[in-house]
Amino acid sequence: MPARRAAATAALLALLSLPTAAQPTAQPPTSPADAPDAAPLIELPLALHLAEDVPDAEVEGWLRAVNALYADAGVRFTLAERHALPEAHRTLRNNRARHRLKRFLRPRRIDIFVVDAIHDPWPSAATRRAAARVGREPSGRLGGAHILAPGHRPDRYAIVLRRALPLALAHELGHVLGAPHHRDPRNVMSYGADRCCFDDAQRAQFRRRARALHRRRDVR
Repeated sequence: MPARRAAATAALLALLSLPTAAQPTAQPPTSPADAPDAAPLIELPLALHLAEDVPDAEVEGWLRAVNALYADAGVRFTLAERHALPEAHRTLRNNRARHRLKRFLRPRRIDIFVVDAIHDPWPSAATRRAAARVGREPSGRLGGAHILAPGHRPDRYAIVLRRALPLALAHELGHVLGAPHHRDPRNVMSYGADRCCFDDAQRAQFRRRARALHRRRDVR
């Protein structure tokens, strides 16, 4: 497991060092499912909402990088649907604008909204705490957010800033899978500048949550 984790981390860092618009065409990094003694991957379907002109290759690059991070958890995210997000909903000026995205939610998909700006005029206590742990103050803008959607299956969705991808997507998917913010500045669930990985407890949490989503038929 440590060797696979090191390989996945190395692959992720290689991906993140490339410009977003020039994603590599190589095959995705080896996943734990390629090992004969590994548990099968749990696939989670995403419904992506974004501008129509975002190239498919760019989207594929985001998913490769995110899946490299989640490989040791035995979780893989797949693109099940892609939808055009109207320009009026790609600059979110307050919390109310984030909640208006609920009208676009798709049944039994993890919805991801890729936007151009997320303003945060009234930072939450959680945002203030996470920023303080890495010696920062809230800037009034966010790289991502996750929103509860009671009554919908699944019951939350994520919003990510396009220029903050793919790490913002990995971070918000961690929240969707039940992980809170983390104190270690190198952890993906922190606000640190050098985020690179999850810990073992988080990986176990992600796998449990992924199984529960399928068991409750919140995803399909």
